Amino acid sequence: TGAAFNLGVLLANRLDPPDLNEARNAWQAVINIGASNDVDAVLGWAALALATLDALVGDMTRAAELLDLAEQHGVQSAIAYKATLSSDPTVRAAAVQKLGESPNDPDALNFLGIVSHRAGEPAQALQYWLRSAELGDALAPLLLYTVRNPTLPGRP
Repeated sequence: TGAAFNLGVLLANRLDPPDLNEARNAWQAVINIGASNDVDAVLGWAALALATLDALVGDMTRAAELLDLAEQHGVQSAIAYKATLSSDPTVRAAAVQKLGESPNDPDALNFLGIVSHRAGEPAQALQYWLRSAELGDALAPLLLYTVRNPTLPGRP
C-alpha cells in the first residue's frame, strides 16, 4: 500500500504534466487495499488526498465522505477540513480561522486554498498552494496544475 500511495504522489507531483487520472487511480487503489488489509494510516492519507482533489473540482459530497473515511483512519484534522466544505458560512468561517492558525501545515493550506478558490479569490488560493508546495506537500503542485488547466482529463 505504501508503494501505491507513493505512486500517486509521483503521478501527481513529479510528472510534467501531472497525470490527475492516474494519481486518482493510485490513491483509490490504496483505499481499496487498505480497506481489505486494515492499513489505517495509508488509507487515511490516501482518502485525504482524494478528498482534496474532489473538493477542488466541486464534488463536495464525495470530498466529505472521503474526509469522514480519513478521520476514521487516523487523520484527526479531517474534521476541520470537512468544515471548510460546509454550506453554512458560520461553520466555514470558523474552520478557516482554525486552519489559519496552522501556517506550516500543508494540508490546512491546501484546504484554505480551496476555500479561497471557491470564493473567487484565485490569488489568495495560489499563495496558500505555493506555500504548501514550499513545505514539501506532494498534492499542492497538482492543485496548482488542475486550476490552471480546467480541461485536464480526470476531472469529474
